[in-house]
Amino acid sequence: MQKIVEYAKHKLQQKIVSLLPSFQTLASSFGPNIISLQRYSGLPFHLARNPHYVNAFTSASKNLIPSYIPPGYNALKTTLLRKEQTNIKRLLQPIKGMWRDKCINLVCDGWTEAQRRPLINFNFIYDNGVVFMKAVNCEKKYNDKFYVETLIKDVISEFGAQNVVQVIIDNALICKVVGSLVETQHLRIFWTPCVVDYILSFTRPIYDVLRIMDMDRLTFHLVYEMWDEMIEKVKTNIYRHEGKKGDKRSIFYEVVYDILIDRWTKSSTPLQCMVHSLNLNEVPNRLPPHKDAEISEEMNKCLRRYFPFTEERKMAFQEFARFSRPLDYFWFILFTTR
Repeated sequence: MQKIVEYAKHKLQQKIVSLLPSFQTLASSFGPNIISLQRYSGLPFHLARNPHYVNAFTSASKNLIPSYIPPGYNALKTTLLRKEQTNIKRLLQPIKGMWRDKCINLVCDGWTEAQRRPLINFNFIYDNGVVFMKAVNCEKKYNDKFYVETLIKDVISEFGAQNVVQVIIDNALICKVVGSLVETQHLRIFWTPCVVDYILSFTRPIYDVLRIMDMDRLTFHLVYEMWDEMIEKVKTNIYRHEGKKGDKRSIFYEVVYDILIDRWTKSSTPLQCMVHSLNLNEVPNRLPPHKDAEISEEMNKCLRRYFPFTEERKMAFQEFARFSRPLDYFWFILFTTR
């Protein structure tokens, strides 16, 4: 009996070994198909971390279904989608049961989808996290405060007004009006403006500069001008949000300005001012370099370091004067007298 068992094991191992090359060939063919699916469908690479993606292929490899055809466009868009919606609603039932005890915060925000249609999405926040509720296509009605108010009222009614503590929406003018209308009709619900858009508005110029500087092209000669423009854009956005004119004082802007200037002071070099002064035609209507005290001083430092001997430095000043001839040799006179 023992010999029969050993013989059977030996034959099984031989069969497995004989099948291994064909199995490896079949498995290796999946890779090109999957990457083609990802590339031509625009799917992100982190789809590979999705457990449903892994389970789909694992289940298909374990269960041989002859003549199986994957679900088509209509099935995905209708039948299977409705089944998944029903499943999600079922999974949300335990969470909805907690609303009366925990209460929730309703968050709604406007955004634009891939087809450039304006949407308003509704989410609710409770102790355990954030749950997406729905998105509404508000094309041609986005700026109608009464329409937006109706959407929010419908969502509040669905949750139950007694379960909603506050409504968090954008701080745009129309949203402020809608927030006031909601507070008027629901005295125990507070409207809270979202500050994220404000933060993004005055930090976006900073991000834009960092993004441009990180590109694979020459940008060193643009640093000085971009930094000045960035500060002006930051100031404009902050003053617009605070409703102040340029001649008024903004405590918040002063704090941001000091941080930006401190960062510039620590990271800037005289060479940046030097290449900025050589880049005469890059930005039209800018302050001429010879009228900018910082540019003049930093360029002088740079040239003194490159040309320590007086005669060489005078020749460098003269060459620069020829380069910037529209300035009528002002630079030559300015620097050779120092």
